[in-house]
Amino acid sequence: YIFAYGYISGAIFNPAVSVALVMIQLMEIKKAILYTISQLLGGFCGALMSWYLVGVNSTFKAPAPQSEAVADVVRSAVAEFIFTFGLLNVVFNVACSRQRDNQHYGLAIGVYIIAAAFAVGGISGGSFNPAVATSLQVVNCMAHNCQDIKFLWLYWLAPIAAAISSAFVFALMHPVNIDDESNLAEQQALLAKHQCAADQLGTPRASCQQTRFSVQGETRISYGIQAPNRNQNYFGGQNRAPPTRRETDESLSSGFGSLPKDPRVGSQDGSTQAYMGAGTH
Repeated sequence: YIFAYGYISGAIFNPAVSVALVMIQLMEIKKAILYTISQLLGGFCGALMSWYLVGVNSTFKAPAPQSEAVADVVRSAVAEFIFTFGLLNVVFNVACSRQRDNQHYGLAIGVYIIAAAFAVGGISGGSFNPAVATSLQVVNCMAHNCQDIKFLWLYWLAPIAAAISSAFVFALMHPVNIDDESNLAEQQALLAKHQCAADQLGTPRASCQQTRFSVQGETRISYGIQAPNRNQNYFGGQNRAPPTRRETDESLSSGFGSLPKDPRVGSQDGSTQAYMGAGTH
């Protein structure tokens, strides 16, 4: 389902994921509420179908602690918190980070859920999803087994606490919003491209060429002047220093506005200030 519907809705089937995305400002609160309602409705429909398939008179299982003992309830809450926290860390790092444009996000999330269910399914029921726990508990109660529904709070409290905690950890590890980071990279690439084009005007028989290269698994683009007796690029200056950052900003200000001042742009190589087009694609 993650691969099947990811391109439509982001394959967000878990209210804990919705809360976590709100926390890191990748989803609006109004949208998260609509998603949560849809998740509950979808979970209820799935639980009804399961109840019908196993037989309305059969024993229907729903996530619940092993017993009403305080120790078992606490163990269930801890298990749900820890493994929901881990699930959200996987989701964040394969679907919300700089490596989000990958083809294995669904596999990584699915394998984690399987492993987590085997690890603590016998302790807490292995829900990790408030919508799943709620729908199964409600349908279980419809099947005349309402004794476990009093633990429903546990399957909301632990995952939501895990969502808030994982969002906090992700924010600490990624201080720059990925959308801001992508916009900055694009503007850095634009700066290098137009600096190269401007430099080309004063060089006979020169061409401004694009080069793709890889840095730590990311594909980036640089632009360079190619001409007789000259080879100038903008991630390592050769033959002469390119214009200063002030001159570059002034030359672009009339048509492109101000570009962000970021300490990551440019690297010092001897006496030569080198500019780099760090566009990530």
